[in-house]
Amino acid sequence: MASRIAALKALYESKVPDASDTYMEQSLASFQHENATLSLDSSGSMEMHVPETDRATSLFSSVDESVSSTKDERSTSADAIVAESSATPRKPSMPQESATPTAKRTDTPTHTLPSDEGSFWDMEESLSASLRTGHFGQDPAAALDDDEEERPVDRSVSGEWGVQEMKRRTAAGISMKSTREKIDQLTAERDDLKIEVDFHRRNMSPDDVGAEVISLRQEKLGYVRRLQKLNELVKGQDQALKAVNKQVKGWEHKLQDYDALQEQLHALTSEIAALRAQEPSAALAELEARHRAERETWEEQLVGQTDLDRDTLVQDLRADLQDAEREIVFLRRGAASSPALDLQREVDEQHESIGALQDALAAERLLVAEKEGEVDRLNRLHEESQAALAMLQHQVRDELHETQRGAQRAQLDLAHVQEERDHLALALDRHVERRRELEELNARLNEKLVQVVTDLKEEEVAREQVDTDWSQRYDTSEARTQRTLHTKNDLIESLEQQLVQVRGEQQRQERELSEARRALQANTSHGRELDAERAEHAKEQRHAAQLAQELATFQAELARKDERCEDAEEENARLSSETAQLAKALQAETRTRLSAQERLEHTEKALEEARHDLTIVRARRDELDARKPATNEAQARAKLAERNALLSTVYDSLVKALNGTPSTLAVRKRAEDDAGFSADARLVGTHFAQFHDRLKQQIRHLSTIQTGFTHRAKSLEREQLEQLTNLRREQEHRFGQMERVERSIKAAAEKQAQWRKRMLDNENELGTLQRANASLQSQLARLRDGASVQAPSDSPARWSVRLRELESRVREADERVKRERLGAKERAARDDARIRYLQALLNRLHTPPAP
Repeated sequence: MASRIAALKALYESKVPDASDTYMEQSLASFQHENATLSLDSSGSMEMHVPETDRATSLFSSVDESVSSTKDERSTSADAIVAESSATPRKPSMPQESATPTAKRTDTPTHTLPSDEGSFWDMEESLSASLRTGHFGQDPAAALDDDEEERPVDRSVSGEWGVQEMKRRTAAGISMKSTREKIDQLTAERDDLKIEVDFHRRNMSPDDVGAEVISLRQEKLGYVRRLQKLNELVKGQDQALKAVNKQVKGWEHKLQDYDALQEQLHALTSEIAALRAQEPSAALAELEARHRAERETWEEQLVGQTDLDRDTLVQDLRADLQDAEREIVFLRRGAASSPALDLQREVDEQHESIGALQDALAAERLLVAEKEGEVDRLNRLHEESQAALAMLQHQVRDELHETQRGAQRAQLDLAHVQEERDHLALALDRHVERRRELEELNARLNEKLVQVVTDLKEEEVAREQVDTDWSQRYDTSEARTQRTLHTKNDLIESLEQQLVQVRGEQQRQERELSEARRALQANTSHGRELDAERAEHAKEQRHAAQLAQELATFQAELARKDERCEDAEEENARLSSETAQLAKALQAETRTRLSAQERLEHTEKALEEARHDLTIVRARRDELDARKPATNEAQARAKLAERNALLSTVYDSLVKALNGTPSTLAVRKRAEDDAGFSADARLVGTHFAQFHDRLKQQIRHLSTIQTGFTHRAKSLEREQLEQLTNLRREQEHRFGQMERVERSIKAAAEKQAQWRKRMLDNENELGTLQRANASLQSQLARLRDGASVQAPSDSPARWSVRLRELESRVREADERVKRERLGAKERAARDDARIRYLQALLNRLHTPPAP
């Protein structure tokens, strides 16, 4: 039995779980404290991964060392929080939901052990410090800038979401400096955008202004979303506090269970001590009843436990109880069978069983002692967890105050944005008024344009009327020419008939003289017809002279149009040169404006950095004055020296920025400014009010320079716009003139094509007449030869005269045809050259001038 008890003890010692493997359920979040991990859940369970004994001892020693400084700083930090919250401006529109959880957390009771209340607060503060240095190092910008991701918040869900939200809440309370820096950066960007909007306001159309208003509304919506995020963070903190309260209540119930277990162990120990004093016979019955009661008690206590080692121990104890029961049954049977013979042996066996039971009781006492040690360790861990919970509550309260202050600052920024929106609305109204004025001016310009178009149409109608009259005259002359040609054709036909008749007369000269006389009479009548034809030809010559005069008039008009085109080209070149000069001047002014704007931006950035650093220094100074007003005089002097150096640097940057402009006045006053700068820098430590006045004077000087630059830029922009408007108006006028010239040239080209076609028709008709004339000459020559042989003495003379007249007329007609053909060719060549020149001129006018 003793060997069995020793084996059970060794088995128990080998199967007892290490302190580092003790765990409880985890469902919400874990907060690292160096080597220990604490887990909180709304269900009331907690998981603790406890390090080894020496590491835990070092952890608790470090916690105890951090308690002394944290307890002393508790009252000071609370006073600082109250002072900061009272100094922060609050708006009545702040939601009241953020203040409610604070009261709830204040009223929530915190479970403390009756043994040591001071250690509870020490553990609370140490866990708060570990939470600050552990998970809560995340940048709050990740929580504030996540406006575009609209993820639904499910407050009833725990796990990874709870870890992220606790990290964000703690980071938002500890790293508000980064948030303030981001707000200052956004303010600087807003100032830059305001300067750019003021500069480009004159060039912006109403559509651009509307788009800018829409973008500002979207920015306002972003700020509203950030406020909603802050409210959600506050509500999440309330949920975390509720979870902490539930955990505290759950641990209270567990402590009651632990106390009941301790009482049961004490009762069992007292029963074992009482059993030792009783007799062996009575001890058997009592031992049996006690084992049964103990078995039932252990079965009830170990129903919910899942530890494998403890189950093994319970099974071993049950086996021991069964062995004891079997021995008791065996002893009873032996006593019933032979009560007299084996009494001594039975007594010895009972003594041995009593010794074995005493050994088992000693082993159980060791187990109970170990369990008491484990319970004490669990109590200590429970106390540490309670301290951690209290510290977490304190941290959450601080976080809530910081979040409320951040929300108030965000509301102030929202108010500034609303003011900017009002300013932009006023600017939009001004733009609308200007647009109305521009529309009125556009209406007047449209009326003038309609009037000019009407005048142009009237002029075009007049020109078309002149062209129609000229076409009618040309058609009339062409009809007259056609009639003349028909008359000539009739004459040729009559001459052919006469030739036929002359041939008949030549064949019948000897037989019929009367027929010859009739032929002579016919010739006489033909001479009269030729005289009429000569008169008609003279009329045609006069008509041709009239057409030549009209052509000369048209050529003179084309020459005037060429001169106008050349003048328009010269004017266009002059305007192009003026445009290039204006563009160069505008580029120079733009470069000057950009350089000045860059200097101004550098100065403003330096000023903002100085203001930000000054705010930080003042906050640090106030904090040091509130905590240690008497013992930190050396640090205050160091901070004051740092502030003075910072202000001197700001003043130096302002002076350099203001003296950086390379002007004659700046060069002249550089010596005076440098001489007074050292004295101004010394005023920081001696006469801060005078230095402050000097600094504000430099800032006012900077604002004056900025205002003057803005006015100058606006005046230059207005002048450039006026010049550009005048240039566009003149260019449109020149383009209208060029279009009219182009239409005139096209009409002239069409007329020239018509003239060329008619000239070709006339040449064809002249060729036909020449061929008919040649045939007539050949026929007359044959008639003349026949008449000289057979005619009477008076007939050849008359025929010879007539023939000479006809020959002279034919020669004159040939010469006239040659002259007209040469003149038509020369006119066609001149017209072709003129058309090529006008086409080249049109190409140059359509080509845009070089910049």
